[in-house]
Amino acid sequence: LNPKRTSRVLTGIRAPSPLPMANQGYSSFSFVSFLISIFLLVWQYSIVCTYAEDMPEAVYNGNHAAMTKTCESIYVIMQKSLLLTTFLAAIEIFVMALTIVPNCAASCAPCIYIAALSACLAGMGKLALSVTGIISLVEADTSECVECRKLYNCAWYVFVGMLFFSLFSCCIQACLSDSMGAGEAKPLLQR
Repeated sequence: LNPKRTSRVLTGIRAPSPLPMANQGYSSFSFVSFLISIFLLVWQYSIVCTYAEDMPEAVYNGNHAAMTKTCESIYVIMQKSLLLTTFLAAIEIFVMALTIVPNCAASCAPCIYIAALSACLAGMGKLALSVTGIISLVEADTSECVECRKLYNCAWYVFVGMLFFSLFSCCIQACLSDSMGAGEAKPLLQR
């Protein structure tokens, strides 16, 4: 067993590291994707601030100024998406920090598993919100969005733009990945 990729658990049995990427590092494409997500997060926060009555409370309680029904539905979805995106970014930063200091990964193993489960659940919620956001944008009456044009435009980039970027990044990573190399062809157990 490779000691860099293993950690001791309470039973004393060596187990695979909960962060296999701790030794490999993040790819530059993942880092670019993370930077784009942070840029959209900051932009989304500034737009929610524009239409909120009290900040930062609006991030978690959804308060907002008076607006049309269409603008309100877009705002509510953007606010919930902002909350989940902030949570996911915090988890991503935590995991990135652990990849920089892999020795911490072994001592933080329970935290990593909880973070992975939380990220999975938040990601499913964000996916549901993204689908709802896309449907709301497609069904939105653009004549009612005159007073919230910035919110409407930001929502297009956050929901539709990120969908296309995610699809593009999946295709790029699938094409450039060497994960299907010779290592994957070896059986797990030798008989």
